[in-house]
Amino acid sequence: MKKMIVWAILIALMLISPVAARFSWKWVNSSNLEFCHPNNVATTSMTFYRGRLYVGTVNDYGTQIWKRTRIYKFGYLYEGWKQVNGPGTNFRCPCNDASTSMAVYNDRLYVGTLNFEGAEIWRYDGTSWELSKRFGVQNREITSMAVYYNALYVGTWNDFGAQIWRFDGGSWKQDESIKEQPGFYNNSAITSMVAVGTYLFVGTKNLVTGTEIWAHNVDAASWDQINKDDFDEQYDKITSNPETTFLIEYNRKLYAISQPPAVSGQNSRSRMWRYTGRTNWELVNNLPNIEITSMTIFDGKLYVGTRNPFTGAEIWRYDGTSWEPDDDGFIDLSNTQATSMAVYSSWEYNRFFVGTYNDNGTRIYETKGFEPGPLEINFPERRGYLMPLPYYRFMRLRNIIDRVYPWLLYI
Repeated sequence: MKKMIVWAILIALMLISPVAARFSWKWVNSSNLEFCHPNNVATTSMTFYRGRLYVGTVNDYGTQIWKRTRIYKFGYLYEGWKQVNGPGTNFRCPCNDASTSMAVYNDRLYVGTLNFEGAEIWRYDGTSWELSKRFGVQNREITSMAVYYNALYVGTWNDFGAQIWRFDGGSWKQDESIKEQPGFYNNSAITSMVAVGTYLFVGTKNLVTGTEIWAHNVDAASWDQINKDDFDEQYDKITSNPETTFLIEYNRKLYAISQPPAVSGQNSRSRMWRYTGRTNWELVNNLPNIEITSMTIFDGKLYVGTRNPFTGAEIWRYDGTSWEPDDDGFIDLSNTQATSMAVYSSWEYNRFFVGTYNDNGTRIYETKGFEPGPLEINFPERRGYLMPLPYYRFMRLRNIIDRVYPWLLYI
């Protein structure tokens, strides 16, 4: 009878989704004092390359790039961190203050930097670094990256006019067609970029007429603005939304995050917009935080990280209708911003990482999802291989038990 009750509970768990449960966060770089050093005040970029997490930092003595890897120490094998640039490599220039963007293209990791002597793009093959592109002094930062139709696109910060560059694996070429569009000349940075289907979308920083969002169709080889300047909120020539900091596709809809200008004595809150067609957008929310500083999709939800210098950075999730906080174990007053996010799908579970801004040294947090990853696995050792459906269901059930009903494991 006891076994029948247990099996009835397990079957019920397979049919439900633990939507009300929260994940717990674990600080995973606390043991590496070099990584957590106060000189590394923030993690500004984060991505997975060949199944390993890579993160880039802000550091006045030269940006550092760290890899999450297995380390053998004292007779044990455990998850640790290894710096992959710096001493012994040619990617160590102290003039690169931050690694501001990352992307994987043609089985190489590309990293864009903030450099007031001219932004740089470095390429990594898993062993060594190579300088892929050095820009002139006017292009100070690589502000965005995306892989689109077998090419790597990057956007820059340039006070004399934002630029978009394209790399086809052999050479870099500036996209001149967007500069020819009326009104584009006021944009000083391409602050966000995402590829969706046959379109490449970019968001801009524009302190004159307000942020703009442009769409590039590979079939038409043209650029079209898909929002009204400043999301049609400019009042008395005062810009309400000067910058689009994030663009992302969620549930077949395009979302944008705009950041209003800072106003003395007031909290300037980010806004999230949903595209409804032509040049129309609808306002989704105003979160109770000053600024949304990171964004990703995890376990079927849209997640954002925030900046809040008063009560500490927070993690929020959105299901297409409503918001709820998801910061169990994450809240720490010293973490004033959640500056970067990355998600990795494996056979067992989805892994979600968040990097922070912290004056005592950046922190990396990890949590694990309930879903065991997609049915079609897209990491190198099992690319395109279909996970057997019974195994998928079993792993999902195990993850639910492990995180929500652990007492069942002892029945």
